[in-house]
Amino acid sequence: MTTPADPTDDRTWTVVVNMPVWGGRGKNAWTPVGWQSLNNLPDNRFAKMKWSKAKKRWRVAAYSAIVNARVPQHLGRIEVDIELRFTTNQTSRNAENFEQTIKPVIDALGQQRIYNVTDKKTGKEKQVIEVGWNVVDGDDERYLVRAGRVRIGPKLERGHKAAGQVILTIRRIPAVAEEAA
Repeated sequence: MTTPADPTDDRTWTVVVNMPVWGGRGKNAWTPVGWQSLNNLPDNRFAKMKWSKAKKRWRVAAYSAIVNARVPQHLGRIEVDIELRFTTNQTSRNAENFEQTIKPVIDALGQQRIYNVTDKKTGKEKQVIEVGWNVVDGDDERYLVRAGRVRIGPKLERGHKAAGQVILTIRRIPAVAEEAA
């Protein structure tokens, strides 16, 4: 565990989240999860299950990247700048369509969540753990401010190991001394 950050600290951290792969065994083991876009919303139960697993992979990849970047916990309030990098150079992309990828990445900055869900077929309860590094206490505007719009960054170079990246630039917003009334 890390100690809470100094309230006057306004450093920045850059976190590079590489697109996760499906893992496992077989021919699709190292297939990239892909970008979750508002343009490819799931339309049936199986697609929703795959979408849910993809969001989990993005969140775990972001969690690992945040830990590896040594971002301290309990920063209070932060500002996050988001850049997306693709392997192809398409200038017509709308960065705002990729909120479905960005949300689990941002969620990894918050607290870990543990809850139970009931399997509809068997009726058994299963525990679900959503990882979080506890950089901030929540992902609403009290703790997290987005710095402008999501933007498309430069194209990833040929031969890059990731099929895509989400780059987070995290800046702590220093605490302002409250004036006595």
